[in-house]
Amino acid sequence: MKVSPLRQRMLDTLVLRGCSASTIKSYVYAVEQLCRYYHRSP
Repeated sequence: MKVSPLRQRMLDTLVLRGCSASTIKSYVYAVEQLCRYYHRSP
């Protein structure tokens, strides 16, 4: 599966900030849910 440039940028930023794997997973999930709720891509 190819990762979008925006998602990759978000993941890179979270890793650089020292976030744990569970935090990264939670943040990605939250953004996915916002996109689904508003029927829009970020």
